[in-house]
Amino acid sequence: HAGAVDVVDLSDPSAPQREGRWVIPAEKGFDAGHPTHAAVDPKGRGIAVSVPAADKTLPGRVVFLDFTGHERARWQVGSLPDYLVFTSDGRAILVAHEGEPSDDYSNDPEGSVTIVDLAQGLDSGTAVTAGFTGVPMHGPVRVFGPRASVAQDLEPESIAVTADNHRAFVALQENNAVAVLDIGKRRFEGVWCLRLKDHRVPGN
Repeated sequence: HAGAVDVVDLSDPSAPQREGRWVIPAEKGFDAGHPTHAAVDPKGRGIAVSVPAADKTLPGRVVFLDFTGHERARWQVGSLPDYLVFTSDGRAILVAHEGEPSDDYSNDPEGSVTIVDLAQGLDSGTAVTAGFTGVPMHGPVRVFGPRASVAQDLEPESIAVTADNHRAFVALQENNAVAVLDIGKRRFEGVWCLRLKDHRVPGN
């Protein structure tokens, strides 16, 4: 639903029931698109929701709602935020921005990951974005967008955080690659190609 998050009761998994709908507050000057992802804060403060702009090439938002649906905080992030995850200690939110191009490729934002630092609390949260300019490429990473730089062509999809919360692995689906992010340093260590797999070979 545009601009809202549904709350579903799963106490009976065979018959889920919608309990309500939390409307994400509007922001002057920001034309919101459909929310793309939600994650529960491990510290129990609420949920974070990724909200792209209606024009997917413009910066999106991460909106933090408490468990009554009221907004506690929001941060500007990159173009087309499509996935977010908390670190297990609740001290940060990592947001993957696909940075998809416009249909005619006249505007092709860079893919990136934003780290929302919550170490000092929600009211003092800050957002820093890690991009791919100058990041080492390992192997034949697939770059195919018309006239696109590597940074424009890489499109983060999803994120897995290590148990110690020091690093994150970022899937680059269209590029057949995985990026490794140093969370503390707010920068990518490198991008590794997943190479090719011959599905004609038994076992593949």
